[in-house]
Amino acid sequence: MMKRRFLQLVVSLTVLFSATVLAQSENKLLLIDTRSPAEYEEGHVAGAVLIPYDAIEAGIIKLSLAKDTPIYLYCAKGSRAEIARKRLEYRGYTQVTNLGGKAEAEAFLAETGRHPRPSDGRAGSKQETHQGTAP
Repeated sequence: MMKRRFLQLVVSLTVLFSATVLAQSENKLLLIDTRSPAEYEEGHVAGAVLIPYDAIEAGIIKLSLAKDTPIYLYCAKGSRAEIARKRLEYRGYTQVTNLGGKAEAEAFLAETGRHPRPSDGRAGSKQETHQGTAP
């Protein structure tokens, strides 16, 4: 009897935790600035992670994302973000969107009411950027 109640409690807590995490992350998205570190420092969308387009594969690998994670990219006008999008899709990522330039990324966030999820420091920090070459 006690074991059954304990299992019910564990299941209830698991469901509650899952619902809380989902509610907290529901309007959060992964927004990646694919420009250079210098451009990022000059100004970027708040909460955007810096992974230059020429290091996108290495940067994404460091984030340990599932292949079906929604990923939103932007750069100055959209061309570098498009290169990054194609590279990620080639690597098997299925939900990659090129938002275009910084202004378009900001407009998208404003229109949808969504916000970038907080960076955990593994990518996009001022101390660490992902620079490299194409495969």
